[in-house]
Amino acid sequence: AIAVVGSLLSLHIRKVPAAGAREPFHWNPFSEIAAGSRVILQQRTLTLSVIGISWFWFIGALFQLALILAGTEVWHVSESRVGFLVTALSAGIGLGSIAAGTLSGKHIELGLVPVGSFIMGICAIALGITGNYSWALGWLVGLGFGAGLFAVPLNAWLQERAGAKEKGRIIATNNFANMLGVIAASGLLSLLHDQLHWNAGRIILVVGVVMFAGSFLIVAVMPLACFRFVMRCFINILFRVEVEGAHHIPQQGPALLVANHITYVDSLFVGLATPRTARFMMRRLFYEMPVGHPIFRMLRAIPVETTTPRAITLALRAANEHLAGGDMLAIFPEGHITLDGEVKEFKRGYERMVRGLSVPIVPIGIGGLYGHPLSCKGGDCFRSWENVWRPRVTVRVGPPVTHAITPEDLRNRVAELAGYPRIS
Repeated sequence: AIAVVGSLLSLHIRKVPAAGAREPFHWNPFSEIAAGSRVILQQRTLTLSVIGISWFWFIGALFQLALILAGTEVWHVSESRVGFLVTALSAGIGLGSIAAGTLSGKHIELGLVPVGSFIMGICAIALGITGNYSWALGWLVGLGFGAGLFAVPLNAWLQERAGAKEKGRIIATNNFANMLGVIAASGLLSLLHDQLHWNAGRIILVVGVVMFAGSFLIVAVMPLACFRFVMRCFINILFRVEVEGAHHIPQQGPALLVANHITYVDSLFVGLATPRTARFMMRRLFYEMPVGHPIFRMLRAIPVETTTPRAITLALRAANEHLAGGDMLAIFPEGHITLDGEVKEFKRGYERMVRGLSVPIVPIGIGGLYGHPLSCKGGDCFRSWENVWRPRVTVRVGPPVTHAITPEDLRNRVAELAGYPRIS
């Protein structure tokens, strides 16, 4: 009955055109798997995604099998109560998947992957050492929740990064690898439980330790995604941010983002407007600060030497080359943080950056931050608390400019987006 209802509901899924592949049908399925594997192995991001998703299936299968044994060996419950253990795990995965979609918003948030792995590891360790059935149900819900956070972004990333003509083949190859993970889980459980005589609780504990350690490995493999996620959480905790017009920022190819400068963390607000990582130009003095240098280097910031006109010219020329190579750059043309809240005169350096290139200039206006302690006006943490804790910040993105534009006109566009009047 459930299958019939599901089939009927599937008829209402919106139809989309085929991806465009005209590959003839192959009777040998393993030739398709081999072709898909070659494509995946050529791209590091696809390889890591498939490994991560297969690890999820491996862990899921291992836990489902281990729970059946743990129910009688560790918690000493009936078969019907063992069924509730698997149900708790499945419910957690559903909740985690919904949370992953909510936290990701309109883009793929890979920063959730190490968070999910960390939660899975902690809950699995706790599950392996608890002898209480009720606590076990709770830890299984938490473990499943972490699994949902872990798996959903990876699946979305795989489908997003797979080429249109290779998407079906890559997904099929991924599914094949996932089932190998399931088979490996069955083999490992047989080895540990039947051959080495480990009880189910010990198996769950060891797997939890491996997952906990693996979360740090994931951070090392994808530090940029993790950093962006942490900063995004940090900003949303401290501010109520409203982003408008984010669709104006190109999803690929070169672009120059131009914003007004109110606080010392404006780059974080610009970063919230796009899932892409913009390369910011910054003074070499700040770039080489010992505390921030590793972060700036990870973000691929471009240091600018401002001591001589020649150094500035070389920096602008380098920016032009980065744009020609397809990078997205971000600058604050005022050159410094505003002292009175107004958008000041724009420097002409951006014109040199886009000279000879067909690069869209995307104006961005940031409003609502002047008076915050991070601005040059500062704030009063005791008398003006509403300006400190979660003030409302607007980040408005205007239509891209694809033609030559004067500094005055560009400044006016940014000022209007930020909520300031035009300069005549």
